[in-house]
Amino acid sequence: MDKEAYNISYEEGTIYRYDPSFDIGLSSDQVKIRTEQGCTNAPVESPSKSVKEIILGNVCTFIYFFISRIWK
Repeated sequence: MDKEAYNISYEEGTIYRYDPSFDIGLSSDQVKIRTEQGCTNAPVESPSKSVKEIILGNVCTFIYFFISRIWK
């Protein structure tokens, strides 16, 4: 392990953190270790609604409200 590395322990294991210089970055071996640990910038599923879902929900709510007021 690189002597610039320091460890962060958590319930599922240990993540090795590095402090590389800004202009050089991580070595190939360091990148491989980080990838094996699952430490990548992979996109994740958004926990909330998309803009389209919010707008559609609000428009439908307005239409339902309008229809319910007409049919009274």
